Amino acid sequence: MQKAKQKAALQGALFITIASLLSKVLSAFYKIPYQNIAGDVGYYIYQQVYPVYAIALAFSTYGFPLVLSSYVAERLAKKDEKGAKELVYATFMMLLLIGTLCFLTLYIGSNSIAQFMRDEHLAMLIRVVSIGFLFVPITSAFRGYYQGLGDMGPTSISQVIEQLIRVVTILVLSIYLLQTTNNLYVVGAGAVSGSILGSIAAILYFFYWVSFKGSGLTIPSFSLVKKYRFELKTILYQGILLSLSSLVLVFIQFIDSISFYPLLVQYGYHVEGAKLVKGIYDRGFPLIQLGAVIASSFSLALIPYLSRELVRKEHSSINNRISAAIRVSIVVGAAATVGLVSIIHPTNIMLYRNDLGTDVLSILCISIFFAGISITTSSIAQGLGKSLIPALNVFAGGCVKFIGNVILMEQIGSKGAAYSTVIALIIVTILNLAYIYKLSKVKFFGLMFILKLLLSLVIMYYSVLGYEYIYEKYSLFINPLRLRMLVEALTSAGVGAIVFTIVLIKIKLFTVEELSSLIKSKKLQKWLS
Repeated sequence: MQKAKQKAALQGALFITIASLLSKVLSAFYKIPYQNIAGDVGYYIYQQVYPVYAIALAFSTYGFPLVLSSYVAERLAKKDEKGAKELVYATFMMLLLIGTLCFLTLYIGSNSIAQFMRDEHLAMLIRVVSIGFLFVPITSAFRGYYQGLGDMGPTSISQVIEQLIRVVTILVLSIYLLQTTNNLYVVGAGAVSGSILGSIAAILYFFYWVSFKGSGLTIPSFSLVKKYRFELKTILYQGILLSLSSLVLVFIQFIDSISFYPLLVQYGYHVEGAKLVKGIYDRGFPLIQLGAVIASSFSLALIPYLSRELVRKEHSSINNRISAAIRVSIVVGAAATVGLVSIIHPTNIMLYRNDLGTDVLSILCISIFFAGISITTSSIAQGLGKSLIPALNVFAGGCVKFIGNVILMEQIGSKGAAYSTVIALIIVTILNLAYIYKLSKVKFFGLMFILKLLLSLVIMYYSVLGYEYIYEKYSLFINPLRLRMLVEALTSAGVGAIVFTIVLIKIKLFTVEELSSLIKSKKLQKWLS
């Protein structure tokens, strides 16, 4: 009976992990067609306020629900159903107060914030995005409650619904608004409103679920905040830490939002030229997000197993999982980075219609490697019940990013911002790895691992370059140019993936023991090792 419960809990955790990965892919992918619709300046406008939405999303889908669910599960284990529900109510009321405060601060202060960002037209978008904080209490309470019950279905489905509605609304509304107005800020405000409709869709789904299944939840009272003030302090503290530790890329984009454009203007760029440069620079972040999601996907699936083994004090198994997860993240991140650098020119044209900023994007591609490792190590720390240091490391990386922008952008413009992004992620990665080593004393990799990986990457890189040389020589008949680049990018990526996989298998980079801690299929373990 106990084993069946544990298996169900793990399946639920993996289910929500898959939903989270799908949501992240959707959240990164839609920016590419949006840039195609709104152009680089329109993309700049949207990206300036996107980090604010992403922070609210992290609070409502990850930080607060995860912490609240642990308290709910703990009280239900003690047969205290009334206490579990009251704590959900109290959390809702606390988050309602905080969410309302955030909304009012952003809404009332939108003009001042826009002036600080050196673009007064952004005030309209800031007011729209501020509304999202009003939905954080509702979605957080519902998700935390059902996750605490062990029912991961509502949370998982609501996340996917929220992102689907948001993405569809952004793209459809942007196309419509561009036909009715020439004001790209109005188009941007319409795109930002997609996040509000996505949150409303998620809430409506929860209301439907409650009416269909029943939850026993009723209208909360503010008096419960005082009753559960000690628990609420912990939920608030841990929820913020968990959210921040998972927001390394968002935090870096936030630093760019408040510094990139103002610095360019300060250093002599014309305002419209600065907006265009920022929009071109932002092309790199969907690629970084997608690459980092792929590189860190194993680590997200690792958290429930780590938490279970931590309770059982199975230290040997914990160490094996940590080592394997980091090594896989290094291998996948390195392959994604080198592979994308080798095809960045055709990829830029394929996705964004021209090759503007290719040199900047090639620098930003390096971020994939370090972003994947930093996210993986943050996830491992969370699985071990440690969130403070990873959150502080993200903040430290943000400080490095800001200082890097100030120093480097004066000298080399947007390339300086790209280099500062890479440097910031290197700092976060080193700090996280040092912390994981301090916690576990695990040896992550040896010299032979590095040499084998470098050999695989070199063979892959030159195989792709050779293929691209032949393709470009004999593909001039394919028109238009964007179609030719699409074929080149996709086939080159396929060649790189095949070559890299074959070399990995031949040189036996992973052992069966390492793979067994991440992959359950015996045949797949044997094939890869």
